[in-house]
Amino acid sequence: NLGEKKALRKSTTKLMGIVAYETLSVGAKLTGYAAKKLNKGKKKIMSEALASEQSSRPEYALPRNMSDVSDRAIESLSRGLKEANAKIIIMPYREYQKTGTKGAMKKVVKGIPVAVCAPLGGAVEALSHGLYGATNQLRPDLFEEREASKRFHDEEF
Repeated sequence: NLGEKKALRKSTTKLMGIVAYETLSVGAKLTGYAAKKLNKGKKKIMSEALASEQSSRPEYALPRNMSDVSDRAIESLSRGLKEANAKIIIMPYREYQKTGTKGAMKKVVKGIPVAVCAPLGGAVEALSHGLYGATNQLRPDLFEEREASKRFHDEEF
């Protein structure tokens, strides 16, 4: 009876670990896909200067564990906020200096979609990276396989 309880506890623990791992893995893939789509839509709206800056950013490797996540997550969030700031504050201010209130208001209205999408894209990208870090920390033995899979899917989308 004691052996059955121990075996049941062990198999339940293993099942919960597998469920947690698969949940994090699927969540990481979905949020990565959503971030990619948000950034793609944002690029269509953005001006040429901001679009070239966005496309020149380096591609990052997957985090090996949760300690690798923080810098990338902060960078993703701050990049989204900087882009929103540029479209809602900086560019309208420059336009105001050139053409006055009417030109500045046009820039604000044109910048609203990016002001919404840029921080959202940064947050989703940060979440995706965090989920990949948690997944890789749970199953470090599958890290290389996931990294190769992510590279393949990045090229596909």
